[in-house]
Amino acid sequence: MSSKKFSTIGWQGINLTVPSGWNLTEVSGNYQAGYLKISDLKNVRCEIKWEETKSVPNLKSLLKNYFNKMKKVARKQNLKIKIEEDIKSLNETMSVGNRAFLTFAWEARTKAVGFIGYCPICRRVLIMQVLSPQGETEKSMIYSIFSSLKDHSEDNLNLWSLHGLEVKIPQDYYLRKSILQSGLVQLDFQNKKNKLVVRRYALANVVLKGKTLEEWFTKNFLRVFREYETKEK
Repeated sequence: MSSKKFSTIGWQGINLTVPSGWNLTEVSGNYQAGYLKISDLKNVRCEIKWEETKSVPNLKSLLKNYFNKMKKVARKQNLKIKIEEDIKSLNETMSVGNRAFLTFAWEARTKAVGFIGYCPICRRVLIMQVLSPQGETEKSMIYSIFSSLKDHSEDNLNLWSLHGLEVKIPQDYYLRKSILQSGLVQLDFQNKKNKLVVRRYALANVVLKGKTLEEWFTKNFLRVFREYETKEK
């Protein structure tokens, strides 16, 4: 994939490659159970939900429950929804690694292709769907997104990649707080002994406002460190 046309999104051990105009727009939960939404300027384009489980799940039962919820929502909105299972072309794309999975597609106001899978390494059930507006048919692009998906790190470093920020953090650090704003991304991590703050500012000339980088750092980051010291006392 061309690096100019695609970018990587990484969150809670999950990362995938998407068109550069798609961005992470909503997150919730933690590594054990959570949700993320990726959107372009107009529409939701991808959703991923995950949950850690102690035993091997019954994917057929989970997928059936998911379909029932979708049908219930469709009825409330007076929509017709068409659901398909076992999408053979996507089966071929997802047949990588040890992940057990089932594929599906649905169509209402928009169209979606997705899968539900279980990884025995990270022990998480993951359901993912890529949505397309009616009339859009870019199967090769959609399937390339699925083929790029990774649901756990292989080097004990989790990739956190969003809104121009890209950093690898040791897996024993968990995300305790995040700020996702226009012009500012802040991720606060912590493990048993240490705390780590990662910030990315856009439009550096506006943020600095005539100050040197050292002056700006002293004013902004020393305050952050004092906040942590105060909380620990």
